[in-house]
Amino acid sequence: MLTFIDEFLKTELELDRNTDLQIQRAHHSLGPKPQDEKVSILVNFQRYDTKDKILKTAWAKKITYEGRVIPIAHDLPTEVNNKLKEYKGKRKLSKRNNATEAAEDMRKRGYSLDPTQPAETDWEKRLTQGARWSGGDGGRSSAHSERIRDRLRSYQ
Repeated sequence: MLTFIDEFLKTELELDRNTDLQIQRAHHSLGPKPQDEKVSILVNFQRYDTKDKILKTAWAKKITYEGRVIPIAHDLPTEVNNKLKEYKGKRKLSKRNNATEAAEDMRKRGYSLDPTQPAETDWEKRLTQGARWSGGDGGRSSAHSERIRDRLRSYQ
């Protein structure tokens, strides 16, 4: 198995044939065999930088074997993988133009969101209510402001 993995990675990732990948061990996953004939293979490298180089190169390319795409990833605990899958689904839901669209879409899909009222720009209301907006006339009289408006309209 070690020689197969070594040769496979070097050819698929187009690495130099003389590169020593320093594979410590490679074996099938210890979990139950899936029904769809996909079997996980765990590869342990002696050096982290070699593993990191292999992962980055593999993620940049689409690796196939006998017409099937081979996913290459970190070996993470089942709990972490389950959390990542859950997050991946929510992340896909959140790819909307704004928060209101995302919230509406998530409600349609059955997710409960707090607060349940439609999202409004409450911060804008609070900001404009709290601030005294002078309108930009700098305290000038309304007659002076009207003359300025008339001049500006003449340029249109």
